[in-house]
This record gives sequence, structure tokens and C-alpha cells, in this order.
Amino acid sequence: MVNPLTRCLEDYSLPPFATLRVSDIVPAVRAAIAEMTLDVNVIEDDLSDPDADISWATVMDRLEIIDDPVNRLWRIAIHLSRVTDSPELRLAQSEVQAEVLTIQSRRAQSVPVFRAMQRLRASPILDATLNGVALNDTEKARFNDIDVKLKELNAVAAGYDVATPAAGPWMLTLDRSNYSAVVTHCTNRSLRQLMYQAERTVATSPPYDNTPIIQEMLQLRREQAALLGFDSFASVSLENKMAPSASAVQDMLDLLRDKCVPLARAELADLEAFVKDFAPDVAATTLPLQHWDIAFWYCPFTPMLDFCADSLPTLSIGSL
Repeated sequence: MVNPLTRCLEDYSLPPFATLRVSDIVPAVRAAIAEMTLDVNVIEDDLSDPDADISWATVMDRLEIIDDPVNRLWRIAIHLSRVTDSPELRLAQSEVQAEVLTIQSRRAQSVPVFRAMQRLRASPILDATLNGVALNDTEKARFNDIDVKLKELNAVAAGYDVATPAAGPWMLTLDRSNYSAVVTHCTNRSLRQLMYQAERTVATSPPYDNTPIIQEMLQLRREQAALLGFDSFASVSLENKMAPSASAVQDMLDLLRDKCVPLARAELADLEAFVKDFAPDVAATTLPLQHWDIAFWYCPFTPMLDFCADSLPTLSIGSL
């Protein structure tokens, strides 16, 4: 027979006061405590993950669901003691009171939960600050003008309504799906070179040169950062990220470059040696490999590599 208190929890129904027995209280409360203990362990593990999604739904909504069974049952016991007190009821309450207080304290004192709550509270405040809530009216007006201008500069007109055979649409475009397919699988080396160079120089020459637009965007972002009290827009961007400073990011990139460049050169040498053995008839005109050759020759080369991801060394970047 299902405990009527447990059933009222499962059904989200009112307590069955008419049929409730004192002997139902202790087992129902202990079952709820056991479930709450497991749930607290799970949410602590989830929130301890550095990549955890911290939101109202993943923190506060879950905590409300976790807290509810024990809190409801304990309130039922307290209510009964106030309206129909008896020695048996007092004994049942005293039997589980310490256990209830222990799990409630455990949940209330959870460090991962507390840190998640801090992040949850700080996030909207930080968002409002970075969106100019603390600026005076004049500064807010200028901040908003910059926002509008930046959105305008980011906008891109498609222009398909005036497309012509001379100006497009084209058989091949620089969309990632087109570009990747050509440089990875196309046997026409000249076409791979054309696509690679076009992708690397897009929007760099008249009439499509967007350098002035980029310079204006950089200037506007610097001004916006200054309005918010930051020395650069990079510092603004890092306010809600894990990296402590722009210099720390640069240090990490420098370290990554220093570690990776020798490995990349050795890997390139291995790839060129493979091309020489795999296709000696084209090696004379292909070597040394160019940027537009790498992805193409990696297709047959990759199956020759004898390693798995788990065997790769881990790069430590210290506290960066």
C-alpha cells in the first residue's frame, strides 16, 4: 500500500488529513529526505562543472523542485501538531526532526549552489551595467547612438535582386560549405588556389573594401568602452567571461603559438613526405605544399596517422 503522504507528493494533491495516520509521517519524511539527498548531490555536481548553464531554470527552478517534498511534509507535520497534538505525533516529529534539519542545512550551505546563485544575481546586474544603466542622460544618448550605428555597420545587404551573370550569382561562392568542399576535395589545384586566395582577401579591395567600416567600428567600440569606464572594448567583452584580462588572453595565445608552431612544422614535413611517396608523379610540381594544398592532401594522409585523441598530450596553460 502506498503511503498516502508519498502519494500526495507524487500527485501534487492536498494532504489526506481525513485518512492520515501518525505512522505514515516518519517513513514518508525519510523517503523524501533520501530523494532530496540524491538530488542535492546531482545539482552540486552539475553546478560545479565550469561549463554549467547558470540560469533561473537550471538553478532556482530546480532548487524549488528539490526543496518541495521535504518542506511540504514537514509543514504538514507542524500543522498537525498545532491542531491535533498528541504524544504519538510529538514522538514522530522528534524522530525525524534532526534528519530534516540536517538535509535542509546541507542544501542551504551548499557551496556550489551558493556560487551559482551569486553568478545568477550578478549576471543581470552586469548586463545592465555593460548596457549603460549607470550613465547619465547625455552619456546614455551617445551610448545608444553608437549602438544603432554599430548595428548599421554590421548589416549586410544581400543584393540578389540585382544579380547578373557578370556580378553573380556564381557557380561557386565563399560560403563555408562551398569553400570547404573545394579546398578539401577538388583535384584542380588552380581552382583550390583561386578559392583560397579569394577567401583570404574578401572585402579588401575596391569597390568592396570594408577597411573604413572596420576602422569606424573600432573607433565606436573604443568610445563605448570609455563611456563605461574601461580602457578598451576587449576589457568590456571579458567582463562576463572567464579570462581575467586581455593581457592574460594574449599570454595564452602566445604560449599556444610557441607550443604549436614546432609541432605544425613537423606535421607539415610529414605531410610533404607522404605526398612524395603517395603521388611521386605530381610531387615535383606540388612541393612545397601551399596553403590551398593542405586540406586536400590531408584526406588521404589522415588514415595513415596512428593515434587517437585520448593519446594526445595535454597542454597546461597554468592559471591563464
